[in-house]
Amino acid sequence: MYSILRPDLVYTNVSADILEHDEDYDASEWSYSGKQVYRGAVDRSYTKWNLDVYWLYDDSLQRTGLAEHDMDDPSIFEVLWFRDTPFGTLLQEDWTAGETLYSLMTPEAYQDSSVGNVMLKLHGRLVTPEYVIHGIPEAWECTECGTRSFSQFECKSVKKIEVSSNPFFVDESLIIYTPSNTRLTLQHGVCVLLPRQKQQEQEQEFPPELQPEPLLQQEPPQQ
Repeated sequence: MYSILRPDLVYTNVSADILEHDEDYDASEWSYSGKQVYRGAVDRSYTKWNLDVYWLYDDSLQRTGLAEHDMDDPSIFEVLWFRDTPFGTLLQEDWTAGETLYSLMTPEAYQDSSVGNVMLKLHGRLVTPEYVIHGIPEAWECTECGTRSFSQFECKSVKKIEVSSNPFFVDESLIIYTPSNTRLTLQHGVCVLLPRQKQQEQEQEFPPELQPEPLLQQEPPQQ
């Protein structure tokens, strides 16, 4: 989850499991955003960001989000919630899960199409939550034989694969997600997050759903 108070900070441990430092803590009940939750102890992992971060739990002691308070002025705080989709949780936005990429494949392409093969074959047209956080990796393709690789290789005519400005947003299971409104954009092949205020001013709408072409019938060899 991207922090709101510290936009360069990403909270990566977003499972529902209780954290070790909260296991023996006598959590008190708090109200955040109109929700009654139990607030754990301060997570000292984030003091270098000048933040007091408290993980929030439901009645079953399942983590449901966090509250980040400015250490200098605790009255300045934001609440981030776990959502139903990985992109929704990461960006704190409304995203909808759809079909999988496999449902768009021809029967021939579906056979022996591992997630790794699909990610390579459709590189440049896919964005994952990890790509948003860490950047889209580079990949290369031979325009004559069709070989693709995430590392440079020798072949007849190798070029870097360009990144589409209108990609599929997928998770590690290749489920496709669509936002209703997002501050995530792609600029020159790089994932860029608009400032939240600028997003609200522009009310940027996500472009129409892609009309994908059938995937390749055969898998190109990997390097």
